[in-house]
Amino acid sequence: MKFRVVSHSLVIFALTILLVSCNKKDNSSTNQQSGTVPLVFAEAVSEPLYTSAWVSGWITSQGSSAVKKKGVCWDTTHNPTLKNHVIFSTDNTANIMEEITGLAPGGSYYVRLFATNDAGTGYSAEKYFRTKFDSSYLNVSTLNPVFVGFSFADISGIVNDSGRSAVIERGFCWGRVCVPTVADNKIIYGSGLGEFDTELQGLTMNTIYYYRAYAINKQGLAYGAVVSFTTKTYWMLFVPGTYQGWTLGDSSNVVKSALGNNMFEGYFWFPANTEYKYVQGLTLS
Repeated sequence: MKFRVVSHSLVIFALTILLVSCNKKDNSSTNQQSGTVPLVFAEAVSEPLYTSAWVSGWITSQGSSAVKKKGVCWDTTHNPTLKNHVIFSTDNTANIMEEITGLAPGGSYYVRLFATNDAGTGYSAEKYFRTKFDSSYLNVSTLNPVFVGFSFADISGIVNDSGRSAVIERGFCWGRVCVPTVADNKIIYGSGLGEFDTELQGLTMNTIYYYRAYAINKQGLAYGAVVSFTTKTYWMLFVPGTYQGWTLGDSSNVVKSALGNNMFEGYFWFPANTEYKYVQGLTLS
């Protein structure tokens, strides 16, 4: 009898250890990562069109660890999450700017920006917008720049469909903002259907600019997609020599590459028997 009691106690003790071990394992698998999630700010939903809308904002704090992914989520119900419609941003900046496409004309939508780190996902405040409704709306496309220099860029666009009435104005809006509108810098380029182009002038070198084509008819205003470009750097070579005591960084005599294509040009006179060198920076190496 003693043998049976002892054996029974050992079995119960073994089962107890097994249950405790299993419970500890299950609990540890549901523990969340410690830390803080990113903070995200939604700036605006910019002028929703018939089947699309631009959403912008930025990450105000990455939280307790680096951001692994970011983007936009939206749905027809409140508080969309990563389980709903999602667009992931691919750049490495704190900015978030994405175009939501494939929407229904006249539809109601809710959108939030998000960012995810090791601690989890942080969402911005919710934004509501409603797309326009008109079965015969304008269709405008923004084309990639034809040429970009250090202070100018040749851009083009096309009006594909005039809608229910003739196009009375078309052109481009552009600037340093991510989603330019006709309230910003605007260039009017005639009217009607077809492709059109112009040159942006007076730009700053090595700077990002955004632009998009637009068109207006009696029913309203339509934009093409936003396109960006970066102006080229205005390259120059210094020309120190015996005529100025081999002074480095003297910009009074330089040759320049206006197109940033490593082809330089400049004109000036040297004294007789002058020695000189072409130098990229402030060393003679």
